Amino acid sequence: MEGTSIVMFGVIGAEFSSDIEFDDVTLAWHTSKALSHLLLNQLDGSLSANVPLRRAAIDLLGRGFSVWQPYVDASAILLGLLEISYDADRILPSDNSSSLPLSATADACRSARRALSLIATAQPATFLTCMAKEVTRYNAAAQSAQSSNQLHNSVIVRAKSEILHVIENLIDKMPNSVADLLLETMDVAVHCLDASVVKSQGLHVAFPALCKFPMVSYCTHSRRICVGSKNGNLAFYEIKQSKAQTIPFQASPTAAMIFYLKPSSKELIQAHHGAVAAVAFSDDGKYLASFSPNDLKVNLWHTSASSIFGSQHTKCIKTYTVPWKSPGSEKINNVTKAGRITWFDNRTAALLLPDGTESRYKL
Repeated sequence: MEGTSIVMFGVIGAEFSSDIEFDDVTLAWHTSKALSHLLLNQLDGSLSANVPLRRAAIDLLGRGFSVWQPYVDASAILLGLLEISYDADRILPSDNSSSLPLSATADACRSARRALSLIATAQPATFLTCMAKEVTRYNAAAQSAQSSNQLHNSVIVRAKSEILHVIENLIDKMPNSVADLLLETMDVAVHCLDASVVKSQGLHVAFPALCKFPMVSYCTHSRRICVGSKNGNLAFYEIKQSKAQTIPFQASPTAAMIFYLKPSSKELIQAHHGAVAAVAFSDDGKYLASFSPNDLKVNLWHTSASSIFGSQHTKCIKTYTVPWKSPGSEKINNVTKAGRITWFDNRTAALLLPDGTESRYKL
């Protein structure tokens, strides 16, 4: 009877949310806690972990997550769903019409994958920030050699392919939402990607979805990924190292702060006053061009200087003002389509604007 009541209230919350959100939120709170318990806690020993009641709870958590979110630990819910769906590519049939009926394990896996997709599309910021937080937590714990074996079995490691699957779907369906949190997205993607594939074949092969953004560029020579963010920062991820470096824009090299991330290092600099719409490495990897429609600047950067720490630093060597006449409200309405940079040669960058105009900038 309790299980039936939980499912009934869960359906009401998921499908008729206005009817369950009472002023005292008591019913929504209790229902969300009950659904979370069915997902996260071990069931009675006499019951299988894949009983229909648990699968129903998984489905309802996904369908009504916007209702349950204020009362649950979003990270715990996401990790719980990943724990069930991390092996989906192996367990689930590639053709939806084949291998039916599904086993209880496969059915639970399918329900968890669908719930993850529903949560991510309903609350993309929640999914991306929670995953980025878990990756940061994992990287911090990875510094301790004593915990390495335990970390290897962490769901954030085992579910890498499933996390990339969700991010790929988000980029396809909600590119603007992903662009708003592109640094968090890249932090998660770099954690999940096979570094050897990125280094040997490039980002466009390892994860082509990210290359749809004009503010993402990969250099095959230095094996660095550059990402332009909404707040004007440029982030450089070095796939070949295991340490990260954060450098304030106006600080001297001696003021640099070193901390560690795995499997890549990251250099972060303040580059523009507003969202970065496009970045691109030169073919030889020595230079980078960046553009912001907010400050209407194209910055050309020297990227090949090495520091005493063995990492590469980036220095702005030229700045150009872009003669763009579009109204200010239109310039930043859709930063993913505000411009694209290509290199005409290793000394000349070309900016292609939405109105079809092209401007070239020399080093």
